[in-house]
Amino acid sequence: MKIHLKLVLILTISVLSACENVRVPSAVRPSDQQIVEFQENSNLVPGEKIYAKQIQVRLSETQGLEEFVHSAALEQGVVLRLVDQMGERPIYLFEIDEKADPRKISEKLKENSRVVSASPNHLIKIEGFNDPDFRWQWAIENRGQDIPGALAGKARADIAWRPSLTSQNDDVVVAIIDTGIDYWHEDLSVTEVVNGQRRYLSGNMWVNPAEIPGNGVDDDNSGFIDDVFGYNFVGRNGDPMDDHGHGTHIAGVIGALQNNFKGIAGMNAQVKMMAVRFLGAAGGGSDWGAQQAIYYVIEMKKRFPEKKFIMNCSWGSEGRESRNGDADDFLMQAFREADENGILSVVAAGNSGLSTRFFPFYPANYGISISSILTVAATNNVDQLASFSNYGFDSVHVAAPGVLIHSTLPGNRYEAWSGTSMAAPHVAGLAAMIWQQNPEMSALQIKDRILSTVDVLPQLKGLVSSGGRINVKRALAGDINVRLAPVEESQEFHYRSLQHDGTRNVDLVETLTAEGASEIQVCFREINLTNNFDFIQIFGSDYRIRDIITGQWRNKNFQTKVEQELCSAPVPGDRIHIRLFGNAQAGGGEFGRRGFETESLRVLR
Repeated sequence: MKIHLKLVLILTISVLSACENVRVPSAVRPSDQQIVEFQENSNLVPGEKIYAKQIQVRLSETQGLEEFVHSAALEQGVVLRLVDQMGERPIYLFEIDEKADPRKISEKLKENSRVVSASPNHLIKIEGFNDPDFRWQWAIENRGQDIPGALAGKARADIAWRPSLTSQNDDVVVAIIDTGIDYWHEDLSVTEVVNGQRRYLSGNMWVNPAEIPGNGVDDDNSGFIDDVFGYNFVGRNGDPMDDHGHGTHIAGVIGALQNNFKGIAGMNAQVKMMAVRFLGAAGGGSDWGAQQAIYYVIEMKKRFPEKKFIMNCSWGSEGRESRNGDADDFLMQAFREADENGILSVVAAGNSGLSTRFFPFYPANYGISISSILTVAATNNVDQLASFSNYGFDSVHVAAPGVLIHSTLPGNRYEAWSGTSMAAPHVAGLAAMIWQQNPEMSALQIKDRILSTVDVLPQLKGLVSSGGRINVKRALAGDINVRLAPVEESQEFHYRSLQHDGTRNVDLVETLTAEGASEIQVCFREINLTNNFDFIQIFGSDYRIRDIITGQWRNKNFQTKVEQELCSAPVPGDRIHIRLFGNAQAGGGEFGRRGFETESLRVLR
């Protein structure tokens, strides 16, 4: 039987090879240059955030690659050509036919007993000093000063950072997984030029002690040539120079040099920043590149076990639903492995201004199930959640400054940028400071320290799980928030809103009251929204929206048949307002019932 199968296999491949313009299976990895060209020429599926012609597959540990590629062609009728492999792991990126649907191909490949998981490749994008520009750094010293492009700030609406709190210990490595870093920047490195060649002398860049710069040799046998400052998975070489600016901006927040008469002051006087590039010049990348970057950091952690590693991930994507759940989420599995190796991951919440409870953003939402992920929302210079920042009381952990943050850019430049991308490095920088002072702590203990020492702010209650914005001084001192255990009640509360048929616009607000409550949360029995432009908003007496549920989310929820408890975020006080909005004109002629019915109230007293 085995001989017969091999004969059929050989004959089939021979026939395919004899036909012109017919793709044949291949388990041979192309050259680095060919991989770069393939990625540069890759397009998205029209209207989707997944790459055409690409599929990720994880095989069982005992399965041979060549045998699988041929079996996929024979058994599933799927012709695969190897593009890349994830180091020694049995994870592969394949090219498929350009007319094929990557999602359907994923499902078909799962019929093969050799496949552990399969998935399309998703799009990821970026979302008292002599430093002259320190006066603009309201995030670390807010005196109520005017900020270019913004209103005057609120004194003490900052993270309570002071020069005396910075650490001189460089045993913590912050891997900035991003667009690279301008490692020659005047405010990140001290360099000299000898015989026309620039050399790194000192600064806050990571330098691989086992690698000799520029000799074209993999000196430390890591599989990466000349990875001195990190690695470039876009160009597949040891030069992670930033040609976008995003990664360099993040690096400045974490570790710009202090008291050097240049630019700004980073949070850390002495820290090591590793440049791991997977995002291109336009700020885009893919699952595959992000995984390569994460696994690189994991391998470096194994090589330098005495060092503490933090990953700053100021990027993400939506729409990663899978019928097979977590098993087919390759990026999630990479973060799980980082967690297992004691690496702390600080990630941005995203810039869509939505609740990630109903509109998941990844890797931010991985923090719900992976304990060492810390998800960060953005605040402005008056301690309000930034208008663009995502939020979610059980999916986003903490807030940090992220509006008009002044930092470094390639070419010795400086600019103020905004985003949860800028908030995350404030938290990564704080995590590094705590770890430098407390090397015996674990990644999870560092996370807990940050969350338990925040400045609790009423305006952030119900928006982030900690209820506050980071405070450096309190975190380093271990000044833990003392919270009295509240009395929690759950009471039946059946309320049915007016029901509308969808033929006209609807915009009404219903108010539910629980007298004496300090916090209130509503659970729904039923929500009816006709089209993707209908929505329900949840807010309290401060009129700050805590949740927004749209018809788009409801329709997707019904299609995938995902069961999810429909309880709102909590709002402070004894009143909760529910706004029902329906847009008849946007319904495309489709009419249906609009309204909601509650089931219970959860109350804290």
